[in-house]
Order: sequence, then structure tokens, then C-alpha cells
Amino acid sequence: MLGATLCLLALLVSACDDETAGLLVDGATAEAGYPAGPVVWLPDGVYYLANEPGRLGGAAQLYRTIPGHPEQEPIHFANASWCQEPYPRSLRRLPEGGLGAVMDCPYENKPTYLAAIDPPTGVDPPTSAVRRLPALDGGADGIWSEAEGRGWTTYDVDGCTGLAPLDRKGRQRMPALEPAALLPWDLDAAFATPPPESCAATGAIGFPAPAPTMSKVVVLASSGETSDWQLYEVDLTAKRIRLVGGHVTAPRGLAVTGDRAVVVGDQGVAVVSLTDGSTTSLTTGNFDAPALSPDGRSVALVEHPGRGAPRLVTRRLP
Repeated sequence: MLGATLCLLALLVSACDDETAGLLVDGATAEAGYPAGPVVWLPDGVYYLANEPGRLGGAAQLYRTIPGHPEQEPIHFANASWCQEPYPRSLRRLPEGGLGAVMDCPYENKPTYLAAIDPPTGVDPPTSAVRRLPALDGGADGIWSEAEGRGWTTYDVDGCTGLAPLDRKGRQRMPALEPAALLPWDLDAAFATPPPESCAATGAIGFPAPAPTMSKVVVLASSGETSDWQLYEVDLTAKRIRLVGGHVTAPRGLAVTGDRAVVVGDQGVAVVSLTDGSTTSLTTGNFDAPALSPDGRSVALVEHPGRGAPRLVTRRLP
């Protein structure tokens, strides 16, 4: 079984890191079906969602694989009293290093939650408990730190996209940030009541990533006037916003490691310095959001080749 190989994980990850590229799961041959991103790389393996075998569609099942090992192990969820049918929409790496997910609960009053997925236990099949984190409060994306008791969410209300802090009560009002001229999107969570019929703010924002705590996050944002997205650093404590740089079209996601960010868009995968915005291309192609390895030296991504099924691969960072 896959669990019996965990004692070899450090060696396996090191072996994978010696390569500039590695294939973890080939969707064309895997019994688990097509992998779907984003994925999460933890010390006990790479977690990903997979579609039902033989068809493209919504991801339905959580799997785990280990670099250097051929098996893909399905992970089941224990019954959760707070969600009748938990359905993971996308995975997240929690700031403390655990596995999280944006979880749909279609039969609940607030149908979309952030959730923490505990390490799997048992065999045939391994099972994970799922713990509810704060509701996204209408948002489509978010991150949460259990240690800090706070997080961030992005949302869309009547055509206005915004970024707002989260606490255990839900979405909170974003304080005014300076310099205001840099704000390409609507940051005001307290919309007029009733909501406005239209919105003048054309900007868009997404993919918040802690840098390294929830008091400071890196996001991708666009003025909406062009297809160009750039990295911004939002400092909640200092109430400042800073344009980092980088140029991304059709962004898929980002991950922050130290003083740099790994960004995925139409141009492929790039590494952007958070200090001066300088950009290095890692690889071209069609990829989903990146997942950093535990040591921050590599990324795992789902690649969509021009021909053939999606596959889960790794790339070594420069």
C-alpha cells in the first residue's frame, strides 16, 4: 500500500528535486481518471482531485500520490455533521502546512465553506475528517489561517470584484489603503443597500496568498482595461498597497515562497521577484495553479498538453 512507503518520503522528494521535470500521474493511463488542479504538495504526498475515469468534467474524488511512487490512493471523507454532502471544489494549502479545500455544501444556508482536511487514517480506503472553517460569505475564493484565526476572501457583487479580510464571523470591511491611486478594483465590502444596479469599478482581483502571514498577502489584480494582470502586495497592518509587477494574462493561480512568487497564466509558468518584479520564465504550456513542495524548491501542477489527457507533473524552480 501507499502508506507503507511514507517512511521513504524524504528520499523520494529529494530524488524528484534532482530532476527539472517529473511525471507524477498520467491521466491517460491512471485508473483514477484525469487529474484536476489546483493541487497541494505536503510532506506525505501530493494531493489532487480527479474526474471520473474516461470523461472530462467536475472533479469528484480526492487522491494522493507520492513523487517516485506509481500508485494513486483515493481519500474518502468521514461523515460531517455540518455538511450533508461535502464536495471539494478546489484544494488549498493551509498556511500552517495542512490540506484545505473550498468545499461546496449545496444543502446548507451558506453553501460554500473553507474546510480543513485532516491527514488520512486507516486503509481500504484511507479516510479524512473534514473540519469547517469560516464561510466564504458569498466569495468564490479564499484562504484561512487556523493559528491566526483570520484570512482573506475575494468576491463578486453586482459586477464589482473585491478583496476583504475574513474573521470567524465572516467577511469584514477592508480599511482604506494607500496610495489609493494603485487600487484597480473595488475594495469596499460595505456596498449600498439595496445593492447598486451597476458598478463603475472595472477591475478584477484574485488568488490571495499569505506573504508569509495573513497581515500581508500577495494577489493578482487587473484594472480591467486590458487583459494584463500584475502582482500586488497588500499590507493590512500598515494599510498600504504596493505594485510588485509581473505581467500575466488569464491567470490560473500563484504561490509564494520567500521573496518570490510562482505565477501561472496563458504564458505558462513564471517566477516573479517580490522585491523588484523581475520575471523568469520556468516553462511554457497550459497549466493549472502551482503547488509548492514542502522545501519550496519545486512545484507540482496539472498540465493540459495540446494532445492527450491532463497529467500531474513537477518542475524544479531556478
